[in-house]
Amino acid sequence: MPIRSSQQELDELNRKIETHFLPLLRNAKVVSLSGAGDPLFSRHSRQLIRRIAETYPSMRFALHTNGQLCTAPLLKELGILNRLSHVQISIHAATCGTYEHIVRGANFQRLMENLAGLRELLDKGNMRKLDLFFVIHSLNMKEIGQFSDLAKQFGANAHFWEYRYWGTEFGRDFDAVNVCSPAHPLHEELLSGLRGIADLPHIRLSPVLKGLTHPVKRRPDSQPAVFVHSYYCCGQTDIFKKFRQKGTYCYFEPYKLELGSLHRDRLLAAASGNGSHLPYQMEFSALCRGNGHVDGYKATFHDTVYHYKHLPPDEASYIQGLLDHAGRIGRRPFLGFTRSLLRIGLHKKHFGGLHVMLLRDPYSMFASLLSQEFERTAHLAVLRLATEDSIIRRLGFTGFTGNGAGLSTADAGYFTPDNWELFCEFYVLFHAVGMCHCDMVADTTRLALDRSYAEECGEKLSSATGLQLSFADTAVSPDEMDIFYNPTPLRGAFQRYLGTAQQRQKLIALAEEYADIPATPHAEANLDALTACIFRKTGDARQQSYAQWVQLTYESHFLRELRRLNEARPEQAIPFDDSLRQLSQKLDELKERSLLKAEAKKILRRIFPQHIRKRLAELRASYFRQ
Repeated sequence: MPIRSSQQELDELNRKIETHFLPLLRNAKVVSLSGAGDPLFSRHSRQLIRRIAETYPSMRFALHTNGQLCTAPLLKELGILNRLSHVQISIHAATCGTYEHIVRGANFQRLMENLAGLRELLDKGNMRKLDLFFVIHSLNMKEIGQFSDLAKQFGANAHFWEYRYWGTEFGRDFDAVNVCSPAHPLHEELLSGLRGIADLPHIRLSPVLKGLTHPVKRRPDSQPAVFVHSYYCCGQTDIFKKFRQKGTYCYFEPYKLELGSLHRDRLLAAASGNGSHLPYQMEFSALCRGNGHVDGYKATFHDTVYHYKHLPPDEASYIQGLLDHAGRIGRRPFLGFTRSLLRIGLHKKHFGGLHVMLLRDPYSMFASLLSQEFERTAHLAVLRLATEDSIIRRLGFTGFTGNGAGLSTADAGYFTPDNWELFCEFYVLFHAVGMCHCDMVADTTRLALDRSYAEECGEKLSSATGLQLSFADTAVSPDEMDIFYNPTPLRGAFQRYLGTAQQRQKLIALAEEYADIPATPHAEANLDALTACIFRKTGDARQQSYAQWVQLTYESHFLRELRRLNEARPEQAIPFDDSLRQLSQKLDELKERSLLKAEAKKILRRIFPQHIRKRLAELRASYFRQ
């Protein structure tokens, strides 16, 4: 729909030509006119061209237009007929019927006449270059060869681009017309057409189309893809940034649910507003489909049941698609996972590559999960749906802990302090299985606290990946270094799966059978690293006192959520029983102990900002007044 400015608005725009635009062009040699519209259509843009031509007699002009108004009389009237640098014309078709269907209101015969006039300017040397543009979709893909011939007829270069979704209403049928997607039924026919013209001298393909027609084949001696696996809240984002280097292409969290609603335009907007800090999922932007999900991604990957000896075909195809995309653009793929500890062997079997696992102190990790209200639904789904011959069942894990706080708990969405025992089972079991096939282990807590270890780990990873990696700046929150919970469940889980040499051998044998490939030669050393991480901390009296306070602080997190629920739905308010009253009072008492006051302030600042503390005090006063 045309947008028309009032006469007052036009007068103001034309005034700015003299005061703003013309002074900016004082030292320019060529001015390029392009934008969301045709520069020859608007009265204001024609006045701008005319004034530039009058003010700067030696200035040359570049136009991006649909060609309908690109006539000799109009170009002469504007004073640029013999001063064109180059002209780019968007056509997207080679026949009258297709052209007039795509470019509504346009006339194909008029376009042909105008192209003939531009060809004359080229032949006389009054114009340097003519480019014709063709965006490929299902409506015009059969005319690729004809368009190549059309461009050659008029002495022009033919530029081909893939159809892209810009977040507008015109992309509503994106999936149906996007023949550049490997999932489209006409994709192979498109590739055949492109390969027939790709090597002609006047053909210009976009990087994506060039990758489709000339896929990069990696040399046998090239560096492998890098897979980094970790549990949740393991400091993976900091490690991820280090792999964003020249020559790599980094996919962050390929199983994350957000990939089911990822929009390219939002990523681009976020990237433009963050300076040098790209969004973590920026590399997926090239694979975003019209309805907002990454090509090949399915939500079931988020918490899929781990199959026996193979990945599901759709999951394997999705991961291979990520690797292939990086290869087509000549980059080395790096994938950073947090939902893959039980899949490491299967990934290694299907895709090869270098597999690195990140470890973190279990106490601090559990504290992070609590403070972020992290869901545990994916864990529970795996355990509920696992078959009897799955590796976790054969290792003896049923999902129930000693106090019964397991799969039957009602609050299945989030980890809570009562889930410490269940977390210990998850932590030991998931890491132990993954250790059997990963090539390297990096302990993120040690990276932050032990500089010699950080240097050693950096050297090993640099040597294995061929990248320059340094962990000298790895950090960990001081508040999290001293967190300590009851070690008994953690030690118990360790004893169940790794406590004896026989248990270790059983674990490794089952992992080999599960993935149907041999364990890594480093399996025993990897399990030693896990053991060291689990038993690094000891329970002296001070830590036990601190643990008691921390435990109560996190339990008070439940109080906060309960109050929040009461505020949101007062008609369904849940009354505080005596145990909660006692908990709140005991928390207040412990905060006043001089031994714990410094630690209390640290943990309180981290979990309860000042405005939350004030609101809690108000709520406590109202609830406990009686």
